[in-house]
Amino acid sequence: SQDEEVSCDFDAELLHRTCRRLQQLCHLHKAVDKSQVDDIYEPASEEISPEELADELAMPPKKVSRVLTHVSRYLPLWASGFSKRVTFGDENPIVLPAFLGCFEIGNCHMARDRSDDAPLPVTIKADADFRQLGNFLFSRALASGGCHPLLLEALKKSGIAPSSLVQCLFHEWLSSSWATTNRRSWCLFGSLLKSLVELAGEEAYFTASLTMSPWWRSIRTVLAGSANVPAAYIGTAIVSYVARSFLRRPSPPKDSTTDEAVESPPPAEDEEGGKPPTPPPQAPPSGGDHDDPVIINDDGEIEEESWEPVVIELDHWEALLGKLEDVLVLASLLRRRCEKRQLCPESREVSLSSLFARGQGIITELVSAWACDLEMTPEDLQRLTKLTFPNGLEAQEDGIDLHFVRVRRRFARSLELDSLLVNCASEQLVRWDRDRDQIDQLAKASAFLSAVSSSILKNGVGLIIWKTFLQKRFEALVLLMEKMGKTPKDRICRRDVEISDIHLEPFVRFCTEVLDAIVDASLGPEAETLPVLPQEPLWDGAPQDPSRPQSLVAHALGQRPPNMASVRHHQLLATVVQVVVLFGMRSVRPLSLFTPTVRKAFFQDLHSPLLAPSAGPASSLTSSPQQSFLLRAASAVMQSLPDNPDASVLGTTFGWMNRLLDLACSWGEDRDLVRRHCVCELYSAGHDILAQEVSLAVKDKALLASCLLVIAGQRMHHLLFMNDGHRPNQMALLPPHISTWLLSLDLSNLRCLNPPTLQTLNLLQIIIGMLPEDHSEHRLALSLLDVLESLPEPS
Repeated sequence: SQDEEVSCDFDAELLHRTCRRLQQLCHLHKAVDKSQVDDIYEPASEEISPEELADELAMPPKKVSRVLTHVSRYLPLWASGFSKRVTFGDENPIVLPAFLGCFEIGNCHMARDRSDDAPLPVTIKADADFRQLGNFLFSRALASGGCHPLLLEALKKSGIAPSSLVQCLFHEWLSSSWATTNRRSWCLFGSLLKSLVELAGEEAYFTASLTMSPWWRSIRTVLAGSANVPAAYIGTAIVSYVARSFLRRPSPPKDSTTDEAVESPPPAEDEEGGKPPTPPPQAPPSGGDHDDPVIINDDGEIEEESWEPVVIELDHWEALLGKLEDVLVLASLLRRRCEKRQLCPESREVSLSSLFARGQGIITELVSAWACDLEMTPEDLQRLTKLTFPNGLEAQEDGIDLHFVRVRRRFARSLELDSLLVNCASEQLVRWDRDRDQIDQLAKASAFLSAVSSSILKNGVGLIIWKTFLQKRFEALVLLMEKMGKTPKDRICRRDVEISDIHLEPFVRFCTEVLDAIVDASLGPEAETLPVLPQEPLWDGAPQDPSRPQSLVAHALGQRPPNMASVRHHQLLATVVQVVVLFGMRSVRPLSLFTPTVRKAFFQDLHSPLLAPSAGPASSLTSSPQQSFLLRAASAVMQSLPDNPDASVLGTTFGWMNRLLDLACSWGEDRDLVRRHCVCELYSAGHDILAQEVSLAVKDKALLASCLLVIAGQRMHHLLFMNDGHRPNQMALLPPHISTWLLSLDLSNLRCLNPPTLQTLNLLQIIIGMLPEDHSEHRLALSLLDVLESLPEPS
């Protein structure tokens, strides 16, 4: 009875409500399950014309055509990422216990003002799988419209909030292939969405002057956060016109003269003599493109044929649609592969929300990572950024070139050449840092960095690269070499430097190249202005977040200017280390070649001040450690030349000689001494022509001639005393002082023992030309020439 019902305690009432909620959900599960098995629908045709789409979606044909054009252009790039998860027949994606487990059933809150016939509210758990739930509830409804009436009736009686149902619907739409494989589902989605929104009642309606509707804003948030960009783009286009149905316009003010002339009859009482029942509120009139609010002119009169007013809420939808169109073009490019090289890019999920969260530099980072996936070179990027969009090819299917041009038209500021180059350099280093055995990434990064045209940007990025990727490892390597006096072995190298010993040379070379780039950038044009970083239109209206990551370009431009003296000393140290590693030198302690003041400046930030110069000029009376290193290094460089070097090898060798001369100048050592030593090493190896080229730069010709005279004597020693063809005649031809001098020479450092006799003749003639006639060795050189010319040809 009613009295017994009222006397029920709280627990009994709570149990009663729990059972009712269970009953509501069981009925919903049964209804959805029934629609899965009963043949109450006709399969939807996948073919639908653009005109039919425009008519059913209440969308302008031009808008439909634009959406179809963009979707069809990029759909092949997304086809492999979709999986249709529709189940039919007896296959049920969620059994009843699992379905009930998605909801908060035992809610202790009891509202007293609800009708007994109204369904109790049911809340979906926060950790519920909305994707699976949406698939169960709406997969059939998106395949056929035949089940819509029964489904909507069951959903209405389930007690689930309309906002939660809409959320489930969008999870199904955005996680499956409905949007891209079946255009008929566009209409079904729009119809189903409109029906669900109508269940929400007042909260879904908005006016033209409303800044933002919370109901529709939540839907925009879901669409902006989806990585299924084609579905989000199509869904936004559909929802933007569904939302127009919920635009409320105010009723025009009544005419006072009409109100006075025509009086409304008094309300009649009902049969029981009471007041008539209050009529239910009328549903707000649906509005299409012309359901506008009333416009009042300056005279306070209604303008019946006024211009269409701006509806702020609809503007939000148009803005979102435009931004998702931009993201669709960008995200599709990131999926494009290189057919020529058979290279596929990594899968990168992109959504509008993720772009906003990761800052304005993310577009450049994503495109740069894609370019690195396809192994593009700086020349490839230079070519792409110079391309222009050809006329009359708007509908043409995109290749990489045309697609890149489309993206660059939308993100011109993010895809400037220098921005792409520095981000590609950074991307290559990030990949090397993940797998340091991929040492070729360093050479690629160096190529991108050297191609940057802006000196300011190159300097800033070089500083970031040095501090982020190189400084600690370079310090560890130098300290090991200082301790051991040689290149460390693999085990120690991997432990301290985190690099294999076979990769030390390219690592140190890259360190040198980065420091060289910083120095070269500092010598750039003084009139260069700081690059401007304007905002991309995509970020217009985006929420401002100071914690958003800064772009690499902005970070580089904000770097403190380096102390060039400190950079220079690091550059010299890197050169020393590179020589030791490349040429296998031993007993070299790199830090010991610098003064204590300079050693303190090493491994600090490059902008740290340097209090004193590196070193003064070396004493001419003693051989300094720097001079000893330079001469040993020059010997190692020249001895690395093969017998028949090509142009590339020669270029590398002379490049190293110039670096050693640069070291000598920085240390205050005699550069002429290094040149003379290089000339002697070349003659010793039989590279007479190369030696003659280098000797042109030697200033002290007489001292060089004295050194070369020894080499000529060594050659004659081998020719006369160790060659069987000349042995019978040697004693008769040689004057005693010549014979004694030749026999005293040590041949251990002569690398080419038996060059052609003509080369030795030319060498002696060069020596005679360099020595003054009054020089003590001039007569000796003439005597050697006479002896060599008088020798008979060996039989």
